[in-house]
Amino acid sequence: MSRSGRVTISLSYSDLKDADRIRRSTGENRSAFFKRLLRDEIARRKERQKADRYVEGYRKKPETPDEIKQAMATGLTILAEEPWET
Repeated sequence: MSRSGRVTISLSYSDLKDADRIRRSTGENRSAFFKRLLRDEIARRKERQKADRYVEGYRKKPETPDEIKQAMATGLTILAEEPWET
């Protein structure tokens, strides 16, 4: 079993009311609800960081004109082989 820590947060009554309304619709208790929200946010940030690194890689070393030409030719060949009418 993994270790866990405890966190106490203060929310406005309005935010808590909204959170409780949402979490009741999911059937989660408060702890599970906020854990899920935190995990989702961490996952979103990690995915965003991956996308940012991917884009930065292309900015540092963009495709050459020959690579673009080859990718277009390959794409057109693949698309031409698709059965467009059913």
